[in-house]
Amino acid sequence: MKNLILFTAFLLVAAPSFAGGKKGGHHEMGEKMRKELGLSDEQLAQMKEIRQERKSSMKELKTKSKEARQAFQDALANPKTSKEELREKYQTLRTARQASRDARFETMLEVRSILKEEQIVKFQQMKAKWKDKKGHRKG
Repeated sequence: MKNLILFTAFLLVAAPSFAGGKKGGHHEMGEKMRKELGLSDEQLAQMKEIRQERKSSMKELKTKSKEARQAFQDALANPKTSKEELREKYQTLRTARQASRDARFETMLEVRSILKEEQIVKFQQMKAKWKDKKGHRKG
């Protein structure tokens, strides 16, 4: 699931870079991805379209998750909050988080359908390298 989230988050952030959008760190990473995966102009345009279609709903889901998390934390900090209220707030938080995960998964499926088999394999290899590098920085 963590890889799914990383994959989707990367593609949502990098899609404008693929299409020649933002400059800077994401642009450089987008160019690297474009070259290493051999993405076509059509694929880049499709990714940008997916990102645009999902942008507002993803933002709304993120806001709902943040609000649910804050409501849960507030309830948890209040000594007068009953167990039932805490369970209700926790369930609301879980539901909001799951809705975000589901949306990211659907986005990942859409993006994945754009990639060719060899691009998917290459991307998985790139993710493994990133994971190794990330692990070495922590240690």
